[in-house]
Amino acid sequence: MPRHPKKLSEKILRQALDQLLEEPLPLPEITSNTLTFRTEDDCDGNLGQGLQLRMSPDGDVWVLSLKRMGALRFRNGMIGGTSSPHTHNALRLLMLAMIKDDELHKQRR
Repeated sequence: MPRHPKKLSEKILRQALDQLLEEPLPLPEITSNTLTFRTEDDCDGNLGQGLQLRMSPDGDVWVLSLKRMGALRFRNGMIGGTSSPHTHNALRLLMLAMIKDDELHKQRR
């Protein structure tokens, strides 16, 4: 899986990413009460261990981590193999969004 499309430069991709993080993209596939779930890569056969997201009627996104103990792991497809390459990429984008939000509004940790 390529890191990014060959036809687009990294500068163009960065500009598009910045715009996506500033202005929400309309996503007709995600409507009120949309529910999605991904099993983590280290589930050892327990398909109930994963990440659940739900879009509520007011447009809020609810995140639920489903695992008894520890953290969920979505592997890098370039190194360790993953069954969720799109989820991994989206979580990386979420991390970047959280960093940008923290630059605007610091939160205690």
